[in-house]
Amino acid sequence: MLEEIIRLYSEVKGIYGYRRMTLNVNSRLKRNYNHKRIYRLMKSVHMQAVIRRKKNHYVILEPRVTAENVLNVTVKSPCA
Repeated sequence: MLEEIIRLYSEVKGIYGYRRMTLNVNSRLKRNYNHKRIYRLMKSVHMQAVIRRKKNHYVILEPRVTAENVLNVTVKSPCA
């Protein structure tokens, strides 16, 4: 089973962690291995998933129009 884990790990270039590895190993070997067993085997041969960075989905733009500051303007009060 460890050989199958190593083969699958190299096929996917180390992206899979123990959860996805469990699903794929179980489907390939037609067995039902526990995720803790896969985790323990992967840990024994120092396999880890590659943590991919989250992509930013926004565009930084400069403001096109700057409004005039009307809050600092002194206004004569109607009572005076």
